[in-house]
Amino acid sequence: MPGDRPAPAGVPRSVCRLFRAGAFCLCYVLLTGLSGCSPYDPPVQGDRTSDKYKDDLEKCRTTSQETVRIKNADTPWTWMISPFTGPPEVRAAIRACLQGKGYVLEKDAR
Repeated sequence: MPGDRPAPAGVPRSVCRLFRAGAFCLCYVLLTGLSGCSPYDPPVQGDRTSDKYKDDLEKCRTTSQETVRIKNADTPWTWMISPFTGPPEVRAAIRACLQGKGYVLEKDAR
């Protein structure tokens, strides 16, 4: 390819291209995965400032993240796509956990 750097001595050009493509994909996946790391606060009715709600929310966040992480580590494919599928699954699990603790979710305004 024009403008392509020569491969180091003893390393086939195809290996260098594969390494660069893999490094690019890894960076993309890491950056995409880190973009979903902000704490999720689901839309629930009632007092969100109470200590009980804050404790319940933190417990639900912790257990939901761990549950989804273990599920996504099940196969190589689910692990590779987890930066895309993980955050929505974690949010859904947090909502289900809070509903299980008796909190009522607000209706979506869509």
